[in-house]
Amino acid sequence: MDQRVLVVGENRLSNEALQFALSAKGFNVTLENNNFSKVQSHIRKTDPDYVIWDNSIVGFDFNRILSISKSFLSSGNSIVILNSQMLHYMAEGLMNGIYGFIHIKSSISELNHCLNTLEEGVIYISKFLIGDQHGFSGRELPFSRNNRFTPRELEILRYIKLKKSSREIANILNISIRTVQNIRQNLCNKLGLSGRGALYRYSILYFNSNMPDKEQAFTL
Repeated sequence: MDQRVLVVGENRLSNEALQFALSAKGFNVTLENNNFSKVQSHIRKTDPDYVIWDNSIVGFDFNRILSISKSFLSSGNSIVILNSQMLHYMAEGLMNGIYGFIHIKSSISELNHCLNTLEEGVIYISKFLIGDQHGFSGRELPFSRNNRFTPRELEILRYIKLKKSSREIANILNISIRTVQNIRQNLCNKLGLSGRGALYRYSILYFNSNMPDKEQAFTL
């Protein structure tokens, strides 16, 4: 396997256990504390396949994590470990290229599944974070490392999140309803979404600072 994983955080004992468990599965694991300069230097030098940020450092300075993830890592290469009071970090993380979300109670097997899921280019959210028996690791909301929304697509996605119809969006933006419908279809094609309400559920996950309930967010 020989995939390089950097684990960052203050909980040394917990992270050493994580290092041992991942190493046993064939990962090459390195530990760093919350010195962001050292973390950036390590990433530049070793180009790890994944960086795992434990909950202690997520609560310490999440903005720095977002900045490092955007500047030095490819989308989907960061995983954050959260507790149940940190759900608001998920939507912001998704908007900034973080696509792995693990609960502090998750097993090493679930973390390994998360790594495998990200390798396939799919979002992973732990079952403990969404109150679901199985978690979220399917292709309901796939992402592409090359996906980029145009300003107009983002504008329309925001109105979709506000439950505006195509006709209402057309009136607000002073464009034709056909243009709105075409952009909605282009968004669905770009994201690999299908089914009634799929784009609305995606917009909720993309923009909201608080996660919606599992039925709204994850059932397409």
